[in-house]
Amino acid sequence: MPRPHRIAFALCGVLAAPILSSAVAQDAPAPAAADTRPLPTAEAIHAKMIDFMGGREAFAEIRPVQSTGTFSVPAMQMKGDMKTWSAPPNLMKVEVNIPGVGTSLTGFDGTVGWSIDPVRGASLMEGDMLAQIKDEANATAELDLLKRYDSATVTGRETFEGVECVVLKLVRGKMVEERFIVENTGELKGRRAKAPSPMGEIPTITVNEEWKTVGKQRIPSRIVMKMMGMEQVMTIDEVTAIEPAADTFALPPAIKALVEQRETGAAAGGTTSTSSSSSSSSSTGSKSSSSKSSSSKSSSSSSRKSGSSSGSSTGGRGS
Repeated sequence: MPRPHRIAFALCGVLAAPILSSAVAQDAPAPAAADTRPLPTAEAIHAKMIDFMGGREAFAEIRPVQSTGTFSVPAMQMKGDMKTWSAPPNLMKVEVNIPGVGTSLTGFDGTVGWSIDPVRGASLMEGDMLAQIKDEANATAELDLLKRYDSATVTGRETFEGVECVVLKLVRGKMVEERFIVENTGELKGRRAKAPSPMGEIPTITVNEEWKTVGKQRIPSRIVMKMMGMEQVMTIDEVTAIEPAADTFALPPAIKALVEQRETGAAAGGTTSTSSSSSSSSSTGSKSSSSKSSSSKSSSSSSRKSGSSSGSSTGGRGS
């Protein structure tokens, strides 16, 4: 089943540029005062969260699905259609079409994380962005959540979006994520983290406002992501089990070209760009240089011919 948080993550990088250009950064809310009541262990609260989502048996029955919904940025009056495709164990693709802005694509084929958008063109994910999308594309990642981090601890209690929750802090290298989970039900109310993007790390707060049951699994169906003082709203309206077409998760031609460019550069021991815009710029510069060289040769040849002709004419007049 799709995990809408993976959509929120994907779109964070894709649409961060226009949002950053018109928003003002805001600090995350300060934690609530310390609570002296005994805290559950990370293992105990994680088990409750899995039970809320349908239990381990629900994750064992995950099938390839296609979902449809909407994506919007209310403050910018942006709204468009959203489609997602996912298949176990770790395949995903997200398509968002916003009138007046264009179509953005994000995907992971099991190895390559990528995006294509109207602002930056085609690009490959690397570093923290690649690590994050690998996690998000993993259909059963929630089951071994605690094992995928260097540390997982319950650090306290905090009122999150008006609801008292326990805070599960997850750390992996420089990546830190806090999950807010209702202690008695296991409902994941939201997350607080720094999301990796092409512009660097962006502080984000993600809120799961509504849930939908699909098969045996319960998934968030309305998610609000708050970043840089603005909100992105994602809704999942319909989820359909499908047998995806053979090319559903195939790399688009522009992405294939970047992968080949990167592999060629690695084989040669050099460095290559992972953005089509840089590749295009390089190509344009090469053509320009070639054109200048050709023009120079043509000018030189013309000059020699002119000099030869002039000398012959002078000689004729002298005799």
